[in-house]
Amino acid sequence: MKATSRSPANLHLRFGALNLNMAGEGLQKRALRRKAAARPATVAVGTGRLISLLEMGTPPMTPSLRRNRRLVWGAGLVAGLVLLGVAVFVPGLRSKLAGLSGSAPDSSYEWISRVMAQCEEEAVTRPETLNFLIVPLSPTRRYGPLWAEKKLAQAGTTLLFGSQDALEGLRTGVFRISSRPVVLHTRDTSNDTTHRWNSVSGVSRLTAGDIRSDGPFEIRFQTSPDDPAPGWSTITAEGRGTCHWAFALVGE
Repeated sequence: MKATSRSPANLHLRFGALNLNMAGEGLQKRALRRKAAARPATVAVGTGRLISLLEMGTPPMTPSLRRNRRLVWGAGLVAGLVLLGVAVFVPGLRSKLAGLSGSAPDSSYEWISRVMAQCEEEAVTRPETLNFLIVPLSPTRRYGPLWAEKKLAQAGTTLLFGSQDALEGLRTGVFRISSRPVVLHTRDTSNDTTHRWNSVSGVSRLTAGDIRSDGPFEIRFQTSPDDPAPGWSTITAEGRGTCHWAFALVGE
């Protein structure tokens, strides 16, 4: 092996170059640390590691990415239209969706007031007819003895309420409209004749043109075929050509 001699000058140059390289690396690391400290940082989800938003960057908008975005947007639009169509055409779903969205359906029962007025207007134009508007009521948990005291009359197990009290009870949740079928019976006190009307369910209007008397008429309600519906009301409906409103608490 051949030995080579190294002069002090050569050694100095080599160590000098090494020192320059180390100094350059140190300056570069300090510059990177200052640059990283100036960048906003956030936590990468799932790693707990701090990363720079600038390092994450924004992916380039390639044709495939642009096409995928259009497909996702179109699918969302179609799903929204389908849900809207179902809400319009499926009974009851609209109110359920309103509840989920935080809005409640109309509970003012103003429609009953409009039906009452319409029944009266039409009855006046037909003075030869006897007309009743039946509003069957069911009690809720809010119903109690204080409300029972507001009744106008009682016919058997059926309680009759005035229109103002009944509408107030509906608005405040004491009553709800009953879907239970009921049969109205009337008795003409002027000649002691009785009349059985057709069975109805919910808010219903009854009209008869073959009754030639103005009464007065006592009423009672039958809630089932085996219900004898004992007892007539102590209040009466008098006259044809008008609409007699009957707000009756008929139970469940």
